[in-house]
Amino acid sequence: MSYSALHLTLVDLVLLFLLLEVAVFSIVLRRRLRFRQRLALTATLGSGAAFALAVRLAMSDASFLLLGLCFLASLGFHLLDLAVRLRKGAPEP
Repeated sequence: MSYSALHLTLVDLVLLFLLLEVAVFSIVLRRRLRFRQRLALTATLGSGAAFALAVRLAMSDASFLLLGLCFLASLGFHLLDLAVRLRKGAPEP
């Protein structure tokens, strides 16, 4: 396996574990977390997934449009996370 293929495989594993995290959190913590906590958790995991996908696309020489869309999605998730956390009285996730 070449060096760059190993990196792509590692990024794919990171994306797979992020999806598994979302599945486990949605099943196990569905009733325990409040809406704001679920929204903050979704925003945090979404920003990480969008950034990891952007890294994967950059390593595979994808188009700059797709790369920009992934970074834009990551920014959107980060802004959502900030909005939830900075809202007055918001609980810590």
